[in-house]
Amino acid sequence: MSQQKSVIEVAGKDVDAAIAAGLARLELPRDAVEVEVLDEGRQGMFGLGARAARVRLKPKSGRAPRPKPEREPEPAHEAEPQPPTASPAPPPAVAEPVVEQQAPPDVETEAEEVTGEEEKIAVVRDVSEGLLDAMGLDDARIEIDRAEPGPNEEEVPPLVVDVSGPGTDILIGEDGEALKAFQYIVRLLVGRKVKGWVHVVVDVQDYKAQRADRLRSLAHRMADQAVDTDRTVILQPMPPHERRVVHVALYGDSRVTTESIYEGDRRRVTIVPKE
Repeated sequence: MSQQKSVIEVAGKDVDAAIAAGLARLELPRDAVEVEVLDEGRQGMFGLGARAARVRLKPKSGRAPRPKPEREPEPAHEAEPQPPTASPAPPPAVAEPVVEQQAPPDVETEAEEVTGEEEKIAVVRDVSEGLLDAMGLDDARIEIDRAEPGPNEEEVPPLVVDVSGPGTDILIGEDGEALKAFQYIVRLLVGRKVKGWVHVVVDVQDYKAQRADRLRSLAHRMADQAVDTDRTVILQPMPPHERRVVHVALYGDSRVTTESIYEGDRRRVTIVPKE
């Protein structure tokens, strides 16, 4: 193999992995190359914000690959017969002291009893900021407010986490799929910290707010259509937070009522004209 190797750049999940991949390609030991770290990379959180590490490897001049040591063959010889010897008597058994093994106590982390509004907001903020910091979004800004009450008096409006700042658009993803995953993680971690259900909705750069504006406009247009035709209008299937936007938008409209029908992914809002 030639000792002259071209400079290569290699990527890996971290710096060590990238260096190992480069050494394998060059077939050289670590001390035979010069390493320049181009990017230390970032692991991200749950696949969000991750970036591969990149290094540049340059073989040192005059360094040859480290030869692999070859095992010398053992000389062949014939085994000489050995006279039989008596097996030594086993030593007398000595009773060992019995040490009682005790299992370590189970450590259970109980969720805190959080009832106050400020306490809930503090937990949601702590979780959200921790995730953003882990993804390298240190400059992200967070605002948390309680959503507007809906028509159901028994319903507790969700806490809305509004995330903004440079680089946070990565949390939205295609058609909001990454945002859906990020919101799920926030809810999961908040649920582990507090007792009871805390309804949290996460928005990034007003992505959901702009969608809500379009839904409110749609709701009013469809209400007009329902009244003009005196027929029920059935909207397309929507996730829970979007159905809620429609219900709230038409709550004060004395001409119509709204109702959700079907189950699961097929659940949708109907707009029914009043008699």
